[in-house]
Amino acid sequence: AGNGLALSSRNAYLTEPEVTGILVGYPIIPGTPDSMFVANNKIGGFFCQPDSTNYQETRLRGIYVPYQTAGHVTIEKNFIGSHTVPRSMYSEIYIGSYGTKAIEVENFTSSTRNYISENVIENIHGPANAIDISHGLSFIYMNRISHLTGGGSTGIRLSFCDRTTVVSRNTISNFIS
Repeated sequence: AGNGLALSSRNAYLTEPEVTGILVGYPIIPGTPDSMFVANNKIGGFFCQPDSTNYQETRLRGIYVPYQTAGHVTIEKNFIGSHTVPRSMYSEIYIGSYGTKAIEVENFTSSTRNYISENVIENIHGPANAIDISHGLSFIYMNRISHLTGGGSTGIRLSFCDRTTVVSRNTISNFIS
């Protein structure tokens, strides 16, 4: 019960355009560390608001794995959002903004393998993508996604993934636009 990292901040109003709860790797220099395990974390309570004069995209992520080039990342049994607080993770946006992503993995080779399972994602506001995966081979199963609000929200988004990617036994419900 004591495992993981709990990140929460009631009424945290952030003016930087990019906020991430757990960053695995480094987004500027390609090469996420080979084979990582991210499990049993609680992430929520973020409000990301751009400065009213810069109109830059806001990017709010619960767990972010950028530029993965080798190995595998396992993301399991994390809780992102809140059971009871609406808009527990909320990114205020302008036209063209990125919005909110609970889990995002960017792969840059087809040899990467990722396991995203048994995560609970609730009450995030967007446009929101609960799980967003690009490239590589992923196994996405037994995640529970509910109460995503804001137009353009997506439960699981895959782009340019390996044709043998598996998406199975996920529960996706209660979206409100």
